[in-house]
This record gives sequence, structure tokens and C-alpha cells, in this order.
Amino acid sequence: MISSAQFNKIRRKTLGDLLIPLGYVENGADYVLQRNHQIFCIDFQKSKYGGEFAINLCFQYDFVPSYHDFIIKEACKFKQEDFCLWCRLDQLTQFKDFHSYGDSDAECRNKLIQLSNASVEILDECTLRWSSPEVFLKMLPPELIHERVEWVRYIETCELTAETRMQIYKERFSGLEPGVLKFLNTWGWSIVRIIVLLIYSALHVGNRPLALEYVNEGMLLDPRHAPMKSDLLKLSSTLKGA
Repeated sequence: MISSAQFNKIRRKTLGDLLIPLGYVENGADYVLQRNHQIFCIDFQKSKYGGEFAINLCFQYDFVPSYHDFIIKEACKFKQEDFCLWCRLDQLTQFKDFHSYGDSDAECRNKLIQLSNASVEILDECTLRWSSPEVFLKMLPPELIHERVEWVRYIETCELTAETRMQIYKERFSGLEPGVLKFLNTWGWSIVRIIVLLIYSALHVGNRPLALEYVNEGMLLDPRHAPMKSDLLKLSSTLKGA
């Protein structure tokens, strides 16, 4: 198997030839693309055990603050942890989650090309599907977000196995429209990240009362899962005073 240093060298050369011409900007192991108000990212995550990597696909609007530090920043400075929406490539395709570096330069390069092309295709589709933030406001109204918040609050108070949690989840949310359910099961597992996206999407379209409804849902979450609650409290005061 090739070394981590070899993998980094091959990744930079291969993706420099493949992604940079498409408008992506390299930021470490992240390749970031801005299209109008949309920010996309293909993140190459190394396994903590070495010798393998996974790909995370990320999405954000440029008017939404970074989830990591809750500030507006340039798209080229975004890393995976800054995005409100992200999911593994394997959740949207037939690929497995982690991939070996390979035993040769050629094998590694071909694997990177195949996985990167699949990632670009998915993000290109999202460009059209999520061209307007109103898509998320219609798909995820406050009452649905409230249900998700209540589910999170409930399971955090119980000592439940992963299987039991999933069963409770299915009982509560399996009746959703297929497109919404698919979104929640792939991009939308982090409820607090979604709430941040929805708050600023509502503000972007000029609907302050709706933004406040989302803020109030975020305030119900445990601080462990909503580290920006102090920021939400400030935003709540601002919206109430507007």
C-alpha cells in the first residue's frame, strides 16, 4: 500500500488537474466551489487508522455563517466543519464508505478520479435543486423541525441502543414525503446545523417571524448539541426587537 505522504502528493496532482479547472479551490484536503450564493465542498477525510480515506460532500449558502465559528467567511476558507449540510458519498451512491489508498500510484489516481467525478455530478445536481433557500423553508417547516428537536431531546434522556433509537426514529418520521425523508436520512442528521441554515435562509428571503420560530426551536436543544446557543440568544433578542 502507498504511504500517506504518497497519497497526499497524488491527491493534490490528480485533483489539481481534475477539480481546479472546474472552479474548485484547494484548502488542505478540502476542495471548495462557489456558485452564486452556493458553496460546495468535496472533503477528503483520512481514516484515523491510516491507509484509507472517505469523501464528505458539503453544502452551504454564502449568507449563512460558518457552523464552526458562527461568522461569515470567504468560501475559499471553508472546511468541512464549517458547513451546515454534509454527508458521506456512500450515503448517496453505491460506493463503500472508506477506500484504500491503493497499492500503486495508478490505482490511487484512478480511484480518486472515479470518486471525484461522482462527487462533482452529485453537487452539480444540488446546484439546481437548491438554487433557492426557499426549497429548505418549504421542505422543513418549523413544525417538522420541532418534531426532530423533541425526538433528539427524548433520546438524549434515555439509555437506548442504536437499534432502538432507529426504531423510534422510523416510527415517528417514516410517514414523511419520500424526498424529505431521504434528505433527512442523508444530509440532514444534524438538527442544529439544519436550524442554523433555516434561520439565515428565512432572513435572506425577508421572513423575520419565520426565522424567529427556527431560533426558538434551536434554543430547546441541549448546549452540548448547540454550542452556538449564546449566538442564537443574541439573534433572538435582535429579531424580537426588530
